[in-house]
Amino acid sequence: MGWALAGRARSTDEQVLELLEPYAGNRHRICRLIRLAGARAARFGPRLAPQEHRFH
Repeated sequence: MGWALAGRARSTDEQVLELLEPYAGNRHRICRLIRLAGARAARFGPRLAPQEHRFH
């Protein structure tokens, strides 16, 4: 939720509740819409190099 609402990769529970405060009556709906939209934080990890399948 922190990434979708504030652009922060890591957010504590207190920070998320603070971000959702304007949507007090609809917190569950907002969380569900964000999940359905597919908004996720950027993933950082090693990328595999494509394998060469042709013979030299």
